[in-house]
Amino acid sequence: MPYCSNCGAQVSEEDKFCSQCGKVINKESSRKTVYEGEIHKCPNCGEILDSFVSTCPSCGYELRNTETANSVKELYKNIQSAKSDSEIITLIKLFPVPNSKEDILEFMILADSNFSEEDYLLHIDDGNSISAAWLSKLEQCYKKAHLSLELEDISKVDEIYVNIKERVDNAKEILNERQMSKQTEVNSKEFKKSKFRFILIFFSIISVFLCVFAFQDGSFLASIISMLMVALFLISFLMGSGVIRERVKNLRLVPAILAFLLIAPYFSLATNEEPKSNQNNYKDEIENINWNGFALGSNLPDFGFDQAEVVSDSDDHLTLYFYDMESSKYESYIEDCKEYGYTIDADDSGANYTAYNEEGYYLHLQYLDFSNNRLMISLEDPIENNSIEWPSSALVKDVPKPDFLVGEVSIENDEAYAVYLTQIEPSYFREYVSLCMENGFDDDYSKSDTYFYAKNNDDISLTVEYKGNKTLYIYAENYDF
Repeated sequence: MPYCSNCGAQVSEEDKFCSQCGKVINKESSRKTVYEGEIHKCPNCGEILDSFVSTCPSCGYELRNTETANSVKELYKNIQSAKSDSEIITLIKLFPVPNSKEDILEFMILADSNFSEEDYLLHIDDGNSISAAWLSKLEQCYKKAHLSLELEDISKVDEIYVNIKERVDNAKEILNERQMSKQTEVNSKEFKKSKFRFILIFFSIISVFLCVFAFQDGSFLASIISMLMVALFLISFLMGSGVIRERVKNLRLVPAILAFLLIAPYFSLATNEEPKSNQNNYKDEIENINWNGFALGSNLPDFGFDQAEVVSDSDDHLTLYFYDMESSKYESYIEDCKEYGYTIDADDSGANYTAYNEEGYYLHLQYLDFSNNRLMISLEDPIENNSIEWPSSALVKDVPKPDFLVGEVSIENDEAYAVYLTQIEPSYFREYVSLCMENGFDDDYSKSDTYFYAKNNDDISLTVEYKGNKTLYIYAENYDF
């Protein structure tokens, strides 16, 4: 039976034209069958063989001289003769995705063996990676395999694909770790220079004092909150320093903000909660007093109460605690002290009042309504105006020698030196602090208009404070705890 040579439709012997396409029928033409591809048989028994078989399944004949798929073999030769990485990348990208099972499997094996994690990480952002080209083409082969191969062969493809994807994921994880470590290092350097670091240090110290105070007064809930504040400030500081890694940028702000928010509940609890120590202990310390019997009593107006806790009573220091006092008593006594002459360099911060009189006596009044309404009266005698010889010990060798050496030395040994200098103008404080920093006291420093603290490379701590009334306090120490 003849067929149309143009469209392949079947025609009869009598037809001169094709009924489907109208083409003239060539009676001598006949339909041809064309076979594509190759059939591989066992040379011993003739059994048809599957791809990648090394032994005949029928007779057990060992197969030798099996060759790599031609297209992949040609690609490999071209890559070996390439003169640059860019030429290799072009060859891989332009390589047509194979159709046969042998070519697909061979290519995936070749891609897997030539993929380099280091190369992938090095050029992940610039697009010049040979490994990235292999990976892109491998993705295409993987999709093609799932469309054209049988289930048994796909399992082999999946095994190769999953292996290289795991290597890619590991490479990306390594890159993320490197980037996070680098970013942490940058953030840590910025943190060391930031004001936020000093704010954290300051409030961490304050929260520690609040914690100690709460424990001493037996305020249980306030103690818990203060410990939490210390922990949160510490966590924020460690995040900024890079000790604790921040998974999110500026995450260090979260614990710091939480710590600041706890300040209000702390004082609320410390005010309202009646501390056990104050409930049971402070009354045991109260005694009858005679104002005129105190060594420094004549330098202060009589407070008018005959019971108090005597903390200190000596020729140079008097400290008294009065409990269950109303705030009006505190305010009234401030006015009495002002009339007594305590108005020089006065500082009234609400809960504290400090001042000098003309003779140089230093007064400190404090009223704590959250601690059994306690009123503290503290008085220090004037600093002596002695001529001072500046020491030559190793402890103070880098501490600048002041221009005015008149005052009183309170501590002098190998580990600490403290001196009060008189006749010092307030402007000299700034000048002296600048000299201290020039001499190396610039590590972990804290500075205000009247206070300076720092360390030097020898781990010697230096404190300089202008206390008012032309008095400068200098303290250097190097205690080895």
